Amino acid sequence: MNRTILLAIGGLALGLALATGGTWLLGAARAAARGSQRRLRDDLKQYAAALGALIGFLLIAAGGGLLARELLPITGSGRTVAAAGVAVLLFTVAGVIFSRIADSAEEKKAQQLSPEIPHSPALPPTPAAEASAASAPEELGELARAGSVIQDGATLIRGVRPGWIYRDTTDRWYLGVVDEHTRNLPLVRLPDFALVATDEPTYPLTVAGAGEIAVVPLPTASSAPGNEEAANR
Repeated sequence: MNRTILLAIGGLALGLALATGGTWLLGAARAAARGSQRRLRDDLKQYAAALGALIGFLLIAAGGGLLARELLPITGSGRTVAAAGVAVLLFTVAGVIFSRIADSAEEKKAQQLSPEIPHSPALPPTPAAEASAASAPEELGELARAGSVIQDGATLIRGVRPGWIYRDTTDRWYLGVVDEHTRNLPLVRLPDFALVATDEPTYPLTVAGAGEIAVVPLPTASSAPGNEEAANR
């Protein structure tokens, strides 16, 4: 085995390692950036991971092309043409395969970052939930029922109702806060209660049910321990 073949095999191995690591890091960085406010550090992580993956793709293409040039039973300029074709093919196939790996890594990281919401037994509908469902326009049809699916932001804008709870495909949960006539920030993300727009969730959304927010009275200033002592004096 000559040095050229060994060099080609080494390039392939190094390219596979860089492409795998880069795409996994890229997917994780995209999920982290999606779940928080966009910061320069998140962007730099994505750029570094994408650069590593790109270098890996180039090494895979170069190593495969060089190996094909040495092993294919073709003479003359046909060897170079065939090697170039193999390199282009490998680069394209690697890009398709590793893009799916990046998507898979992003989904897994997003699931790890999503809040854990315990599943509680089904409760009877509250008066507010019944009133919200009853006030839903007739054209919404199935969207007024738990378990219904919302495919896109336009459907969400038409059907979002105050007090409804929604769940996206990455197991993130949202609370509807406006009616169908409002076009800005129709959801509150749980559990951090951040207002989000229709492009925030990962569709399709599932209508999980309806909820109510309870208001717990706080102690008034006159009932504070210090004020009571002052009043007794």
